[in-house]
Amino acid sequence: MNEFLIDQEIGSWGMSASTVREYLSSITGDVKVTLDSPGGSIFEGISIHNAFKEYDKGTVTMVMGSLVASITTYIA
Repeated sequence: MNEFLIDQEIGSWGMSASTVREYLSSITGDVKVTLDSPGGSIFEGISIHNAFKEYDKGTVTMVMGSLVASITTYIA
């Protein structure tokens, strides 16, 4: 199983949608996403959510860490 960690703020200063899309385009199979973020940019968060939702090469499983706040809850 592939694993992806979002443990920083959401947005250009942290985790970006382009980083997520690049990662997803490079893998096949199921992916476990661990979320541990205080949130950030609404626009980037919605784009990240859509990237995971559109992933069709396997199942995406979201795992909540100790801090899942603001736009990070929407990603989940």
